[in-house]
Amino acid sequence: SQLTKISLSSHLISLSPLIGSQEIKSKILGLGQEAILANTQLRELLFAIHPTSDNFEVVQAFFRETASTYFENSHMMFHLEMHKKPYNPLMDRFVKSQLIMIYKEILANIAKHSKASNIWIKFVLMNEEEYSLEVRDDGNGFDSDKKISKGMGLKSIEDRCTKIRAKCKIKSKVNQGSEIQIQGYLHDQFVSR
Repeated sequence: SQLTKISLSSHLISLSPLIGSQEIKSKILGLGQEAILANTQLRELLFAIHPTSDNFEVVQAFFRETASTYFENSHMMFHLEMHKKPYNPLMDRFVKSQLIMIYKEILANIAKHSKASNIWIKFVLMNEEEYSLEVRDDGNGFDSDKKISKGMGLKSIEDRCTKIRAKCKIKSKVNQGSEIQIQGYLHDQFVSR
């Protein structure tokens, strides 16, 4: 709440007629943006470690909200498939935290590079022990067969998948969009740290 207060206060101060310098106004607005970013990062950290957010359906809701935040002010339309099962198992916190970072990296790559109109996100349980995350877009794509085309973002995704023993497939062709498929286990007994 204090970070939100700082952000709002900086916005209001930047509108004050007493501040004539555009440079100072920009710096004040920058402080507000940093407070918003810190607030978001703190919220994500608390979500990743808090035991009440370990159920799969809660993680699905977090993924839904994250996609909404990423694309709410863009021309990109996102389509979600996150149906429920009769069971709602717990996720290991390490798996959950790594998957959150993977997901955010995927969305960041799409937002920055894809020039897509549509994004399809599917995050579901395959059974009581395994999940599947698929993210696809209709953007400009890249040649996924070329090793050189994999930037730091994609390398980070693959490295995090290795940490949680998740299978990761990255498929893309130039001007034909991209697709990332990740399948892994929910529980720590399957995961090497």
